[in-house]
Amino acid sequence: MALPATDAFTGVDGTELTAYSANWTQNDSAAFAINTNAIYSTTNDHGAHWNADAFDNDQYAQIKLVALAEFYYIGPAARCAASAITFYGIYSDLVSSYGFKFSGGVYTELFTDSGASRPALNDTIRVEVSGTTINYKKNGVAYKGPYTDETIVSGSAGIVGYGNSATTRGDNWEGGNLVTAAVFVFKRIMNTLLRM
Repeated sequence: MALPATDAFTGVDGTELTAYSANWTQNDSAAFAINTNAIYSTTNDHGAHWNADAFDNDQYAQIKLVALAEFYYIGPAARCAASAITFYGIYSDLVSSYGFKFSGGVYTELFTDSGASRPALNDTIRVEVSGTTINYKKNGVAYKGPYTDETIVSGSAGIVGYGNSATTRGDNWEGGNLVTAAVFVFKRIMNTLLRM
């Protein structure tokens, strides 16, 4: 397959994520399921990653918040390990948002936001990791960061969740590689030269 990877989670309500699609690997068992053509968490503090593509170390993941309830969270994750609860992520519920890392199941909070700037219903939240720098975006605009951490150096794009309720759901997930400005400029120059 080709990056960026995308998923609209169009499936039968109650279907476990890996039964819905073999492109996903849950980093612990029975962690996510489908409801109303969106994804929700079925247990506490866990992740899943896209396994159908190889990601560069500099990567991003994003998801749209299509339903929010207090105490239940959903969000994107980057540099997810193959099996351990290890990744950088952001998730939101109705009243707050958290940016964090999990390393071997150990949670470290990078920020919390319960103010007016926090993500809300129909916002798209995104985590980007480049080198040792972690940034968070909301609707394509800088939201929190940069933060510096050297713990997790590689992995895959994915999702993260907390709680067991379909009252908080995410949709229109996307994961891909970050393209640096230098690479982007080089590609534009090459495309221009090829057209001559």
